[in-house]
Amino acid sequence: MGELDLKIPQVRGLAFYPGCLEKGQRSEKALKAAVAEMYLNGVSTRKVSQITEYLCGFDISSSQVSKVTQELDLEVKTFHSRPLEAFPVVFLDARYEKVRHGGHIKNMAVLWAVGIDTFGKRHVLGLSCKLSEAEIHWREFLSSLIERGLKGVQMIVSDAHEGLAKARSKSNLRLIDGQEFVDIILRYYEQMDSRYKGIIPLKKVFVPQPIDDKED
Repeated sequence: MGELDLKIPQVRGLAFYPGCLEKGQRSEKALKAAVAEMYLNGVSTRKVSQITEYLCGFDISSSQVSKVTQELDLEVKTFHSRPLEAFPVVFLDARYEKVRHGGHIKNMAVLWAVGIDTFGKRHVLGLSCKLSEAEIHWREFLSSLIERGLKGVQMIVSDAHEGLAKARSKSNLRLIDGQEFVDIILRYYEQMDSRYKGIIPLKKVFVPQPIDDKED
């Protein structure tokens, strides 16, 4: 966790680096990851120090724990500010988690967006922890995605939450409801080669069959 200056011998014409140092670097990364994981799970800095002393033979000060968490904060900030590109399909939703806010534990809405790129691969576009799913929070979240370069959105899939619907309508993003989504799937299904329809019986899944209430 500290700094140590070492002189590495130079070999003319050859690339040389001590293998023991590479091993040490991997161990330090693993230790930092463990400290960050403990911190995220609410372990106090005092207990972190006790655990590292028991496992590694030395303790870690609170300032060193803070340094590790600052590096973690930087990675999170980089993730949330990375540029976006074209995502034809975007899924929007929220889930409630217990979060420490203002010195108290509260149920807060974690807004999230997942996009599917032109190659069919899913990406987590962003997360935002808010007090609720109010329109203003969804609008801020969607605006941040657009500012980061989100474009080419042809379809947004989400529930019919009032705050999200209002925010979406003001962000120039198209939203389809569940029935329209099913209609699109069935339309493409009808255009499929008949050889594959038996393998992928989507129509049986999405089209409800009438229920016969008559008793035999």
